[in-house]
Amino acid sequence: MIKIILKKIIADVLHRRKDKKGTIHPNDMKNETRIDYRERIKKVTRYIDDHIYDSLRLKDLSAIACFSEYHFHRVFVACLGMTVQEYISVQRLSKAAILLLKSNYRITDIALETGYETVSSFTQTFKKYFNTTPSRFRQIRGSAANSHIPGVNNPIEYLKNQLASRKLRSEKIPYEIREIPDMKAITVTKKGFYDGAFLQAASSAFSEMYEYVDRHRLHDAVGYRLSIVPFVPYEFNDPDAVIHCGYSLKEDVKPEGDARVHTLCGGKYAVFANHGPYEYIYQTWGSAYFTCVLADNEQIRNVTPFEIYFNSPRDTKPQDLRMELYLPIE
Repeated sequence: MIKIILKKIIADVLHRRKDKKGTIHPNDMKNETRIDYRERIKKVTRYIDDHIYDSLRLKDLSAIACFSEYHFHRVFVACLGMTVQEYISVQRLSKAAILLLKSNYRITDIALETGYETVSSFTQTFKKYFNTTPSRFRQIRGSAANSHIPGVNNPIEYLKNQLASRKLRSEKIPYEIREIPDMKAITVTKKGFYDGAFLQAASSAFSEMYEYVDRHRLHDAVGYRLSIVPFVPYEFNDPDAVIHCGYSLKEDVKPEGDARVHTLCGGKYAVFANHGPYEYIYQTWGSAYFTCVLADNEQIRNVTPFEIYFNSPRDTKPQDLRMELYLPIE
């Protein structure tokens, strides 16, 4: 699927229109941006395939893609429709499936060979993706069913069809382009990314900020609530991943204790509205990067994205929560 998409994109560029002076049209330049993003992500997938059993760090993969950690994983998801960890899992499982079908190795040995520390973790993950256990999967060996086993020869397509629980949306959604000045924010930092979200860490951070603002009588000095996520981990659970939560500042404030002042870089942003529970913010971010990177071929800037909230779950029903996502673009 990815090869077909890449061939189509490259063909479009080879036949790009030129004006009388032979200059490239802006839309063709954007097509090159899209190709560049896909080629960079393709370079990462090749590296992962070659080092599938090694320890793969987000920092290293970002460097291979020539992306900042701010954007790398979000672009990866926009391009492939899956997270890095999902890609790694399905590649390992595909290799395990082939060994189950074409070798007499023990399941324990196959689990260790394909990078799993225990048989139980291998079995659990295998069942999640293939909807059957490794032993049952092996029992079909030699039958006609082996000729077209989903996921063995095309793991990306298989994963795309099977990960219904993630419900990642690859659709174009509306947005506004805004120019904003530099903005200062006072925040506290918390760690903990669990089940694909920062909900616990963000809740703890904002509770501290509410108390901080009350204690220092800063109500007139602060504006919108906001959060900054420097990078999105490639695993669903990362206790060391950080989120900065706090308020925009209307005037200079000297931070104390755990509070810090951040400067959010001004410039052009694609701004996406999000209505509803915070649990689904990741879906809007996925669609935002898909829209900018692939659909509209915008060039993203090497500064951190952020979120601004217009009401609070303390006094607002989840379905009525309103916020905006700010994605920096050139």
